[in-house]
Amino acid sequence: MIKQIVCLVVICWGFSINSLVQASEKPVNEYGLFLSPNLCLLSQSEADCEIKLHVRWQTSLAADYCLMQSLAEPALKCWENSSKAEDYFELKLTKNATLYLVENPGQTIKYQQIIRLQRQSPPYRTRRKNPWRFY
Repeated sequence: MIKQIVCLVVICWGFSINSLVQASEKPVNEYGLFLSPNLCLLSQSEADCEIKLHVRWQTSLAADYCLMQSLAEPALKCWENSSKAEDYFELKLTKNATLYLVENPGQTIKYQQIIRLQRQSPPYRTRRKNPWRFY
């Protein structure tokens, strides 16, 4: 009798864990442009940042889209008749940059995200007391 109750409890517990795992593995239905990482840290001596950027985007309608770093420059990559994509890019930045997901034709900006550059400040160090004082 005790074995049956223990088995029943273990089975019920297993079903509740499975339902939690399945709930957390929902398909991604978020629309937008997502960049990772979106921050690049520079030391004091570095002038530019080389970053390997993971780009993911999703829209509600399939169309021709291009990913652009500047609206005046050529596109980094274009996709035909797509509603989502995922890719990696290597960029070299000297200042904050904005990436645009543009719908073609017409160059309508669908989404945009900023990649920020941040310099690491030197550690601020103050001595609170003389290390040779023991009293």
